[in-house]
Amino acid sequence: PKGVVWGMASATVMLVWFATTVERRWGTKRLLIFSLTISLITNLFAAGMVVLWPGSVLAAVGISFAPLNGVGPLTYALLTVWCLMNSRQYFPLLRVQVKSLIWLLVALATVDFIFQGRLAALMELLAIGVTCLLVHGLWRPRHLADRVRLWWIDRRVAKRRSRMRSIDGGRDH
Repeated sequence: PKGVVWGMASATVMLVWFATTVERRWGTKRLLIFSLTISLITNLFAAGMVVLWPGSVLAAVGISFAPLNGVGPLTYALLTVWCLMNSRQYFPLLRVQVKSLIWLLVALATVDFIFQGRLAALMELLAIGVTCLLVHGLWRPRHLADRVRLWWIDRRVAKRRSRMRSIDGGRDH
């Protein structure tokens, strides 16, 4: 199909560019395990979606579709890792923190959902989400439950503190 060669070439360049950056920080073994994990999860999801929802290959608007998704989810995952690794630095062109660029990736995947193919975009969004879970360590259900419980306790404590009134002049009054 028209544009597939250009799309694959640009995705491969992005993949090589960001994979080498991540490999320098993580090491080869960790990068390969991460890449295999992302590829397996997104492709198993895609296989299930094709069986359960055959219309997911088509775009939300129009009749265009993405017959092959190629390295799209892995590229999005590596871009997300790069954004999380450099999260506190500022991106000079846009004057935003690099971690904010993850929302740009989500917006691009949403545009893919509308114009390219629903399944391809869902795979990219899944890759971004799984990457955030893997990098932050939230993929363990116990750890995630503990984080939610801690957030709930912090919220209750803040609510109690807001009702407390201080006495002017200290404890002696």
